[in-house]
Amino acid sequence: MSSNLLFRVLESQITDYALGLSPQFPLLDFLDRHQRGDWGMASGNVHHQNDHAVRNGGEVESRFQVGRYYLVISSQVLGGFAKSRITIERM
Repeated sequence: MSSNLLFRVLESQITDYALGLSPQFPLLDFLDRHQRGDWGMASGNVHHQNDHAVRNGGEVESRFQVGRYYLVISSQVLGGFAKSRITIERM
């Protein structure tokens, strides 16, 4: 695993809505940021929970604003690896 990554996403599920808007969103760039600990616009409490989950296993969430949308990436981290879900929400 690269030393810059906090965890590695092995599998990612993308909602149909997110997939339909994917030409407007660089999904892989956001996923890379997520794996490196850039939680985007997630609140301070979420930052703390994410840091704890990366160390001990659990749910990690990033939220990025892109135009009128939020790109949300949530990952279940265990042992440095994760399964993720990518969704897009309207503001």
